[in-house]
Amino acid sequence: MSPNTIHRPSFEREATIPVPEAIDVLREDNVAGMRIERVRASDGFEAHNPERREALQEEMDEWDLQLRRHPEWQMPQQDSETRLPIVDPANKASAWFYATESQQAWGALMPTALALYPLQRPESASLPNGVPIDERSREFFMHSIDAIGIRTRAEIMTGLSLQSAAKQEGKDLKWVSIACGAAVPVLNAVSQIKEEFPDKEPHLKLVDIDPNALAFAKKLAEEHGLEEGRDFTTRRSNIFKELHARDTLVQEIGPGSAQMVDALGIFEYLPDNVASSMLQKMHQLAAPGGSVVIGNMLDDRRQLDFNRRAVGWPKIYPRSLEELTELVTSAGIDINTVTAYIPEDGVYAVISIEKPYPELSGQKALLGNMGQHAVDH
Repeated sequence: MSPNTIHRPSFEREATIPVPEAIDVLREDNVAGMRIERVRASDGFEAHNPERREALQEEMDEWDLQLRRHPEWQMPQQDSETRLPIVDPANKASAWFYATESQQAWGALMPTALALYPLQRPESASLPNGVPIDERSREFFMHSIDAIGIRTRAEIMTGLSLQSAAKQEGKDLKWVSIACGAAVPVLNAVSQIKEEFPDKEPHLKLVDIDPNALAFAKKLAEEHGLEEGRDFTTRRSNIFKELHARDTLVQEIGPGSAQMVDALGIFEYLPDNVASSMLQKMHQLAAPGGSVVIGNMLDDRRQLDFNRRAVGWPKIYPRSLEELTELVTSAGIDINTVTAYIPEDGVYAVISIEKPYPELSGQKALLGNMGQHAVDH
């Protein structure tokens, strides 16, 4: 084999989501009124090399501990021209992480959606910028806790979208993806919906501010056999202006018009007031009987210091379950319509909000009034 030949390894993702019981619940909790379901979700590669997965995570746990012991170690910065990571010479954890050219080339993609792509598809031969993925980098993309969490949150959303598709009447399934990035989780979910429910016709609205991410999403959608204009459209949008400060997107797309609305990867970048406002607008977009799905990194997850100060991922807002409950209620959403799904890796919570039909809400209020009337008399 020529030394310049790129070898694309063969990996098989595990099929994990049955229908209609799409979420494998291990146990249920309740935090501040929000239903919590601890679930089993496959990241698709747990059986590939479990021994190496365990060893790599133990190494990263040790580096995370060292980072907490050395608060003086500074997180890497990006070069203003090349965007390659500049590592603090004292930060041994960061130097260990960025030891290869492949890993450094990945660091240049942060914090864009293109940096997530090799974590979503670690079997890829190269990064989206064309740099070949070496085997050491592939191990991080396949077995690190952050990479696992990226894939399990997507797996949970796929399960939720299957549940939503199963209960929707009619063939059309309108899905709006906010801050979609390269839309890998959405496209994977749509492919499974089309396979399980061939009578359904999903229509995607992919919304993001990054033209490179939207162009990549368009390419991937076409690889999935979707046709622009018929099956999907893209919309470049500054969601801070058009979904937080104003309701431009809501009015353009149509209030109450989407069976699925997701923002799987944006909420940990938003301060509370912006996140609450955007969630309220997303809820307005959802049709009665439809769902809103968001993700947020948890503040008690493993290797948070490693994520921030070894990898150097830009500022994020990890939240506790109590904080997520407050976020939902501050958006004016009934907590009884909300479930948080937490996979065993514990990196993200995936929040599903079911939008009730108006008549059901009215019946619930009527029954409540009747009950109070009975008490009074």
